[in-house]
Amino acid sequence: MFREILASSALIVSAIAPAQAQTTPMEKGVIVADAMVDCVSLYIVLASSLSDEDKELKQQMTRLGAAFLSSATKLSGKTTDELTPEFRTRSKIIGEWLAADDPRGDQISKTCLMISEVGTNFKGG
Repeated sequence: MFREILASSALIVSAIAPAQAQTTPMEKGVIVADAMVDCVSLYIVLASSLSDEDKELKQQMTRLGAAFLSSATKLSGKTTDELTPEFRTRSKIIGEWLAADDPRGDQISKTCLMISEVGTNFKGG
């Protein structure tokens, strides 16, 4: 299931777009920081769900999580230590969504994948 989520190239309607339409510029920054925290949490779940046999994919998930962590700390103004409780809580919730095939798990997976693709496309690779 996780590989399907990661390989998905379906069009996405951003999970944060409806909220952004009704917020101030400052609140929009907070929403984006929250999305970064959600993506870190997602990649924690994905990396921890992979066996050691999937070493390369596990490393890729770890690298993506680290990239989102860098953004999350910069956007939120919080340290990794300050964000750790949020990662734990959100990882648990996101893991439950994915295990239950909840549409919210699929949506956050697609959102994080599309954010990653923007970065990849921007760098040209």
